[in-house]
Order: sequence, then structure tokens, then C-alpha cells
Amino acid sequence: MRLLLFLLAVLAPAQARAGKLDEVRDAVQGDSDDNDSDDDDDDDDDDLDDDLDDDTTSTTTLAKGPLDAGFKISAEYAYDVGAVHRPGFAAVLDTSWFISLDTSWTFLLEPLPGRIDHLVLGNADLCIRLVAGGWMELRTGIGARLMLDMGRIDAGFNYTLVMYMFPWKHLVISLDGDLGTLGRAFVSHGRVTLGGRIGVLEIFAGYDVMLIGDVPFHGPVAGVQVWL
Repeated sequence: MRLLLFLLAVLAPAQARAGKLDEVRDAVQGDSDDNDSDDDDDDDDDDLDDDLDDDTTSTTTLAKGPLDAGFKISAEYAYDVGAVHRPGFAAVLDTSWFISLDTSWTFLLEPLPGRIDHLVLGNADLCIRLVAGGWMELRTGIGARLMLDMGRIDAGFNYTLVMYMFPWKHLVISLDGDLGTLGRAFVSHGRVTLGGRIGVLEIFAGYDVMLIGDVPFHGPVAGVQVWL
């Protein structure tokens, strides 16, 4: 992480726009003029086999236990058109009884003149797999959303919906969305990715959009996911 911060500081353009993450802080924590606090620095799824079946007639049904347990972990990099870098990682644990534990964390890195501003966004959700097997998997759930900012933690509520579609043996289409709150701000998030999978390894790319209060983030995303 220190190496990444150093490289971004060296490569940051002199005219880089300042303060997008400060806009996020204002949306989540409230404007300093309205805040009398003492803070002076307010600054899916059921697991697929490694060899997917070529039979396109396989059925997709409502999830019924017991299901196959599984684990997915991914790492990604997204770039915001407003010059904010967004590397992150995610993990999903699927249990045998259509319950999934889902978490994802994103580092927001904004190059500013002479420094790198940064925030950490994360969420943890308890999900139910509604549809499993065949050509589609669907899960939905609720949980908590967090923002970590130089020792301060802001929290909120999160609702998530995730869908995987498998139109072909090595092709994975993923759509997911989130709605919730973070501090004083309303948060919405959505993305679509197209991935190619061989064995347990998937390489994907797509587009990611997030709105925190009235502060937008959107841009391309790419990464790798391991299905275990």
C-alpha cells in the first residue's frame, strides 16, 4: 500500500482537482459549519464445479438446502473519471443452507498537489441465495456499510442484490447493486462485469458506478476472482 501511495504521488498531475474525497466527508459527516462535534479533523451463489457442464439444458431452481458450500475471493482496480483510484477486494462464503456471508472493501486514493488523500469504504452483508444452479445464481441480503477516515468510523445500512449468469461454459456475466446509508448520506452503487473463467480462475472487466450523497464515482473496473 505504501508503494502504491508513493507511485500515485509521483505520477499525479500538477493540475489534479482537489477535494473530491472532502466532498464525500461533507456528505457523510456533515458540513463543519453544521457540526458541533469535538472532531477537529472532520476531514453466488452456490459454488460451481471447476469444469462447468456443457449441457445448456440444465435447470435453474429456487435454492433449496442443503446446497454445495463454496468460497469466492476477488481483487480489482477501478478508476474514477474524476481522478480517484479505487483498488479493492471482496469475499463471499456460501454455506450449505442457502446463507451467504458477503464482504467487500475499497480504497479511495485521490492524488492532490503534494499528497495523496485517502478513505476506506467497506460493507458486510448476510445474504440468502434465492436461485442456485444452472445458468443463473441470485442472492440478496442486508448488512452494514462503513467508512474509515484517519481513525474515524462512520457507519450505515446496506441492502445488496447480486446476480451471476452463465450463458456459456467459460462466460460469466455479473450484475450487482447496493442501496443504503452512510452517516448522513444516501449511498447507491451498481456495476456490470463480463468475465472469462477457466477452472477456478475468472478474469473480468466492466463498469462501476457509485453515488455517496451527491458525490458521483464512475469508471471502468477490472480484476480477478477465484471460485473455490
